[in-house]
Amino acid sequence: IGIIDVFIAPKAIRDVRYRDGTLEIDLVEGGTFLAYIEREVDKVLVNGKAHAFSVEEGLLSILLPKELRNPRITIIIKD
Repeated sequence: IGIIDVFIAPKAIRDVRYRDGTLEIDLVEGGTFLAYIEREVDKVLVNGKAHAFSVEEGLLSILLPKELRNPRITIIIKD
């Protein structure tokens, strides 16, 4: 979905890459990031550091500081 604090949520996404059970998402700015996810998440990193997240009914939510610029979210999927 993207950053839901902006008018067009997907516009906050600059790039998405998936490889070997790891999803990397480069964003333009911080805010509340939401994404649909079908597999179980092991952990989430923001700019390489562990970060809190929640998953409810397949909706992944990550709260990022709004002032954060160009964050990279790394989502590691459980095997």
